[in-house]
Amino acid sequence: MYNAYLHSGSDKFSLYPIISRVTKNNFHLKTAGTHYLEELKVVAKHDLDLFREIYYFSLEQFQKDRATYELSTNLDNIPDLTKLNGEQMASLLDSGPGNDDLRQVLHVTYGSVLTAKGHDGAPRFADRCFAILKKNEKEHFEVLGNHIKRHLKLLNLME
Repeated sequence: MYNAYLHSGSDKFSLYPIISRVTKNNFHLKTAGTHYLEELKVVAKHDLDLFREIYYFSLEQFQKDRATYELSTNLDNIPDLTKLNGEQMASLLDSGPGNDDLRQVLHVTYGSVLTAKGHDGAPRFADRCFAILKKNEKEHFEVLGNHIKRHLKLLNLME
């Protein structure tokens, strides 16, 4: 059996039906980065200050972390996040109607965010994010569930 690897990039929702048809549904679906963006919606709604901290850290890391990606990110297209509430911020993370430039900045830096350490050597963001997700577990699972359902519907694996 021949194994091929294909990275759909940010155009995955237009490519999924084609990939599904050509491979006869024999492929691996990886969504770690987009899962992270979905989880950040919950963080933005429940701890806007933490979300902004993550965003500004991500901006600092962006040029370094984007080196392994082919991106067309325009930082000028990201609105002033200091003027938005948590719901507005979360809506910017929606795939499609959201802000793709913001999504790209946060997506390519998620590894740096989750492994960042504070001056004391403790995780700078990860533990606080996990605590928010745990405290809002029902919403967290609902957001991730809807995200996965969207993928599966496009693959004709779910009605």
